[in-house]
Amino acid sequence: MQSINFAKGYKTYAINGDENNTVKINVADPNLKNRIVGVMQEIDEFKSKYGDAAITYEIITELDDFTKSKLDEAFGKGFSEAVFGELSCFAITEDEGKFVYETFMEAFLPIITADIEQATKASKAHIKDLVDSKKLDGIADQITGISK
Repeated sequence: MQSINFAKGYKTYAINGDENNTVKINVADPNLKNRIVGVMQEIDEFKSKYGDAAITYEIITELDDFTKSKLDEAFGKGFSEAVFGELSCFAITEDEGKFVYETFMEAFLPIITADIEQATKASKAHIKDLVDSKKLDGIADQITGISK
């Protein structure tokens, strides 16, 4: 079988310094930022549906499952498992008294935001180069040649 090998632009992040436990994210994906914002809004809306209701095991479990599925939707299948493992993302941390989800987001968001900004700048520069050098015209010509 023939293999098509190409770079997909993923950046790898070790979870809590464990290089055997990583997540891969394409920070140059133009849709990533929109997916992150959308998912964060959906998580907030989901949490708010319970309002002042007494928090039960069932509610925390439902919220945990929902949040993990939304994080996987934004960052890719298996993301939540790599980050949280079997631990509920709404478990309380002993040292800070916050949800694990909160401490993760506090650590993750500044890093991913900076990497997205850097990738966006590089992408804009590359697009400008493609347009200015008319390299896109060459690609179009190759595709046109194939279809003849």
